[in-house]
Amino acid sequence: MEANDLIAGDGEVIAGAALVNEAAVTGESAPVVREAGGDRSAVTGGTLVIANSIVVRITASRLCQN
Repeated sequence: MEANDLIAGDGEVIAGAALVNEAAVTGESAPVVREAGGDRSAVTGGTLVIANSIVVRITASRLCQN
């Protein structure tokens, strides 16, 4: 995932580090760093990568059912 990519589902960063805008989910206006390993590796589906690039392993998708 690179800048301006939406993260498709909940998951874990397995490589790289990036700034992620989580405002749509958390309401927090400041972007957060998400990086491989440690406490900051979890990402949420529907959030936006703002800068740099990461590789994400999707663990749960957010598909809507009719």
